[in-house]
Formats: sequence, C-alpha cells, structure tokens
Amino acid sequence: QRLICFASISDLMVSTSWLLTNFMMPKHGSNMDKFYFGNITSCRVQGFIIQLSLAGIMCNSVFLSSHYLLRIKYNWRASER
Repeated sequence: QRLICFASISDLMVSTSWLLTNFMMPKHGSNMDKFYFGNITSCRVQGFIIQLSLAGIMCNSVFLSSHYLLRIKYNWRASER
C-alpha cells in the first residue's frame, strides 16, 4: 500500500506541475504573456519538482515490478513478525 501511495503522490506532483506550466513561466514578449505570471526562479523550481517526481515514479515502478516478480514468480513471502 505504501508503494501505491508513493506513486499517487508523485503522479499528483507531476500532474499539478504540468497543469501550472504556463503560470510559472516568465514573461518573454510573446502574445501569450497574459498567461505567464512566474519568473526564472519559479520556472526552475517547477522543473526541479517535475524531474524529482518523474525520477520517483520510475523508481516506484522498479520497486513494484520487483515486488510482484518476487511474490508471483518466486512465491516469496514477507517474514511474519
């Protein structure tokens, strides 16, 4: 359940960042400037969040794949406490 929760949080962060892409961009003299409200720092922060979240999603996919490979193919069970 923790892996699915982590995947959901990472996906939410990426989706929100992509949704706010135009708002975070700095004005640069185009006809779309009325939709741009950000500056260079907000653009860089958004890029960092997207890259970090995408890396988290990729790692989570590896963890989920490994987990199900061990569980289903090799019949691995977690030790009981």
